[in-house]
Amino acid sequence: MLLDLSRIKAAREHFEQVYPADVFAADQEDFRVTATVSLAFEIFKDKSHYRLVGRTQTAIELPCSRCLEPITVAVDAPFDLRYQPHT
Repeated sequence: MLLDLSRIKAAREHFEQVYPADVFAADQEDFRVTATVSLAFEIFKDKSHYRLVGRTQTAIELPCSRCLEPITVAVDAPFDLRYQPHT
């Protein structure tokens, strides 16, 4: 999943997408995505600087740290990311 920020022209844009779980690599050893992944965020642009504020929601399956049986964990993670050119 790639987001080409160079295509963003407005000072503020909304991005929202839902991805099926099988889109994500099944070769992960630590966990497996088990539910659709919902991704929504606002993109704020200031010249060549970008700020992404939003959240992602899904469920993952991973082994229990005590018994190693698989458990499912809901993920609801907010984020606030800044991208700026390397100087």
